[in-house]
Amino acid sequence: MKPSSQTSHPVAAGLLLGTAGAAGYELVRRAANPGASDKLQRLPSSAMSMGIRNASWWAIKTPGVILDEMRAAKSEIEALGRDVYAMFRRPFEQQLALATTQFVAKFKRPPGVGRAARDDDDRVVRSMMKPEPTDADWEHKSYQGLFVFQWGAFEHEFADFWAAHADSWTDRMWRGSYDKAVEFRQRALAWRDTFIAAGGHPTTPAPKPPRETLLPDIGDSWKTIALVGGISIGALFLIPAAFRAVTR
Repeated sequence: MKPSSQTSHPVAAGLLLGTAGAAGYELVRRAANPGASDKLQRLPSSAMSMGIRNASWWAIKTPGVILDEMRAAKSEIEALGRDVYAMFRRPFEQQLALATTQFVAKFKRPPGVGRAARDDDDRVVRSMMKPEPTDADWEHKSYQGLFVFQWGAFEHEFADFWAAHADSWTDRMWRGSYDKAVEFRQRALAWRDTFIAAGGHPTTPAPKPPRETLLPDIGDSWKTIALVGGISIGALFLIPAAFRAVTR
């Protein structure tokens, strides 16, 4: 007996799989929310703003949405950078200037300059700074020198990303740009925690990167049931159709 084209044709089988998955999800959604309306709910306009942090896994990321996420990352990174440099680099620069002035007043010459210069001039200047910097601090010209150096590398990495995607919407055509912007915000949050652990005091609120969900409006247990059920129902149509197509 010739198999039905509705089940043996790959396109039809795919449609059946998608329909079954959607039906499975709809049944579970109604079970989890028995009082909910059957009509599709429109997201409020504020969902596209930075105030709504939970976005659907399958939400379309337009160039404008991606740019908004990039701007949020830029703002958070710049704000934290100001705090990092105010807390660690500026005090180092001030202490270095004071110590250099004291050195000149004592030895009547700048450190490392003139015939009387000595190899340990820098060591003398460092000893006059309060607090005295470590080797890493002196190398990177900042208190918490290694942390500040690594933070600077992170800033440069984001600056390169911004330069490559901010100016043209065609450079923000792919969701990967959105995911990268979210990743930068997550990393900025981790840097903020490290800054606090090093004695820093952020002056702006912590970043709140979006947390995306696979299936909105239902709990984790219902999501699993919807996914497994939808795939299983679809497989009942797809697998026999594929087998018949191969054995024809």
